[in-house]
Amino acid sequence: MNEDLDPFVSIHLDQKQVGQWTTADARPHALFVMETIEAARLDTAYLRHLVDVLGLDLNTATAMINDLARFRPNTDHAETTERQP
Repeated sequence: MNEDLDPFVSIHLDQKQVGQWTTADARPHALFVMETIEAARLDTAYLRHLVDVLGLDLNTATAMINDLARFRPNTDHAETTERQP
């Protein structure tokens, strides 16, 4: 809690506090991080399929996965590019 007895989340970098967020500001960030973790797991599974099953080289498969960001729907917490046809 701060001096006004409001709850907050401390932000630390290299063992030093570099800032703080209100709990209202911290919640969307936490949700975004959790979604990113799931996206990383899906990207890894997709990469393995492209390389192991379809026989693509690693560079091509990685480029395909990186290009998927163009097709992600817009969300409230992350800015993405427009969807392509």
